[in-house]
Amino acid sequence: MDDIDAYLDQTAAILGLKIDPAYRPGVRGNLERTFAIAKAVTEFDLPDELEAAPVWRPEGLK
Repeated sequence: MDDIDAYLDQTAAILGLKIDPAYRPGVRGNLERTFAIAKAVTEFDLPDELEAAPVWRPEGLK
């Protein structure tokens, strides 16, 4: 994300959120970490032969 501050402002406006200026650095930091994790996940190449895992259901919820 090139401009996290603009994204934060626009997203907050769309959602009707008012972010207290005291909390803004923390919110911005969480967005930076979220974007870094998303980048690592989306840039990880998977082979075309990969098969999806079966669905896991915990005992008692069948």
